[in-house]
Amino acid sequence: MELNRHLASRPPGRGSPESPQPDRRLQCSIQGGDLAPGAARRILERFEPDLDARGMDEARLLISELVGNSVRHAGAGVAELVELTLACSRTVALRVTVGDHGHGFDAATAMQPKDASSEGGRGLFFVDTIADRWGMTNDGMTRVWFELSR
Repeated sequence: MELNRHLASRPPGRGSPESPQPDRRLQCSIQGGDLAPGAARRILERFEPDLDARGMDEARLLISELVGNSVRHAGAGVAELVELTLACSRTVALRVTVGDHGHGFDAATAMQPKDASSEGGRGLFFVDTIADRWGMTNDGMTRVWFELSR
């Protein structure tokens, strides 16, 4: 399911505090659809970020949420690709970026469940609660990212 894999190593210590230059980076595209979150978790496992067991559990949950959002809300079906980038540096244990061709969203509104009795609609609330930092960009492709610090 993985396509266009690209792994790069760079010397530490470059980049701005807002976006530290990664020591390790993996960029790939995965096939959308219902199996995409599982594929993203397998890629995360192979990337082997320097996280303890709890950190890995949190990373699995958050990567599943973001990739699942690409499938559900951006319409990334099996014929579409979801961009996935994993990176780590001296200060950031893991930075995950998930990109799709959806129209984006308003973060404040998206973190509120549409129906209080519904079990769904809380993914970005989890991202906001668990991640040390997160954000979104939209420059023709919507990219949502999160960081787990060391």
